[in-house]
Amino acid sequence: TLFFIGAINAFICALMMIGSRRLHPPSRPALLWAGTTTITLGAAMALVASRGHLPDTISILLANTLASIGALGIYQSFRLLCLRKPRHLPIALVALVIVTAHASLGTSYDNHEARIAITCMMQFAMAALTLPMLLRRRGIDAPMPLNWSICVMSTFGTLNLLRLAAVIRQGVAVDGGGMLAGSVMQTVAITLYALAPMAFALAFIGIVNARIAGDLRRLAITDSLTGLLTRRGFHDRAALMLERSEGQTGSIALMMIDIDHFKSINDRFGHGCGDRVLRRFGRLLEDILPSRAIACRHGGEEFCVMIECGDADAARRLAESICERVRAETVIDGEHRIRLSVSIGVATDPFDGTGLDQLLTSADRRAYFAKDSGRGCVIADDDVSTQVRHARDF
Repeated sequence: TLFFIGAINAFICALMMIGSRRLHPPSRPALLWAGTTTITLGAAMALVASRGHLPDTISILLANTLASIGALGIYQSFRLLCLRKPRHLPIALVALVIVTAHASLGTSYDNHEARIAITCMMQFAMAALTLPMLLRRRGIDAPMPLNWSICVMSTFGTLNLLRLAAVIRQGVAVDGGGMLAGSVMQTVAITLYALAPMAFALAFIGIVNARIAGDLRRLAITDSLTGLLTRRGFHDRAALMLERSEGQTGSIALMMIDIDHFKSINDRFGHGCGDRVLRRFGRLLEDILPSRAIACRHGGEEFCVMIECGDADAARRLAESICERVRAETVIDGEHRIRLSVSIGVATDPFDGTGLDQLLTSADRRAYFAKDSGRGCVIADDDVSTQVRHARDF
């Protein structure tokens, strides 16, 4: 009865995983492997439940072979889920060894102990090999489903090791029909095997669902054209940076960067060219800025950067280096060679305010001053006459 319930459970879980494969393309190979493996395990339990109604070659030999091979499928599934390369050849060779081992044991009831030992060893080895891969995903995947997967693998491996030790020490009792005789150990073991596909599916789908949620969050805060943060994503991360900087030495600089004469680029060369300019400028910002900086496309041709720096002078020097780097850049679009320049307004915490809105207001005002003062320059103070750094005309 327990094997029959486990088989139904496995088939339902397999359909659920296979049906989920289109929801997250990067996880599709792992879900297909997981679903196929769960069908294999369900078939093994269904064949065991049919013992006495089917030939022993099917209900004993084939059933135990499928149960042992299922461990290989679980390992391969988790390997793909952890974004590692599949190991088709080693798994095929181990599967061949398993088939040979079970074939040599035949269908004799006297060899039940050896069959169970092979299955326990395979499932323990699967858990032992899978656990390190899952542990290395900490800090990458969502903690709750990942910890659940680690718990499932740890429990499954431990129970199989304990069952292997019990089988070696005490053997197994078999009734006249070839079924395992009832005992506390056998009942607990078979119950856990019946529940294993559900635990396996929950672990798998939990991680995939968390990745889908993470992808959706990233899409919501990532500009599709430049790959930088959107205004919403920038504001969230900038607020966190300001919060972490409270009480620390140094300053937080906010730069509002405006691409000069961008409207004329769209008017002269078309919006497709303008999009390519924005895309190139986004990549250029990523190349120029250190990894600790936060950059976003704030709207249209306006970009915003927040970065930790020593003081206001350091922020101004960084902004000027961005101006110089952009000035040396030429965007080639077909027959067009487009020279770029930017106007930058800089505000620093705590000199120009301690809140994000105050810094944005100051930086935006100074970016306007920079454009009004000849473009291609940096304004880092409201005393415009002392701050303008003129650049070569666009």
